[in-house]
Amino acid sequence: MATDLEYLAHHEAGHTAVAVALGVRVLWIKIDPTNDKGMTRTEGTTALREALIRLAGGSAESVLDPMSRPHRLAAIEDEVLLRERLERHILRRLPDLDVEELDRRCDAVDERLARCCVRLVERR
Repeated sequence: MATDLEYLAHHEAGHTAVAVALGVRVLWIKIDPTNDKGMTRTEGTTALREALIRLAGGSAESVLDPMSRPHRLAAIEDEVLLRERLERHILRRLPDLDVEELDRRCDAVDERLARCCVRLVERR
């Protein structure tokens, strides 16, 4: 079984690998094993690329251990932030959507992004 530091390293490496694959400039990467936190800073990205970069952490963890994704807080936090951003983006364009339709649209986008992200992580 992988250690917390290995998960953290794979998580940040996933963000970085997808950023590089998308042509996004990586400014820096920090890993703090004392509190299981990491951070990857990029520059010159779009909303779609940022979404893929955000999802890449959990995807990279799941490459290390396919059972890890539902349990790792960092991956869950990334997905929550992505979901909030998707909701804001969709509601800016379609402000009168009901909650069920908003959820359906967010789920559809999230699934497509996740599949794309997994492919990028596996290639890199």
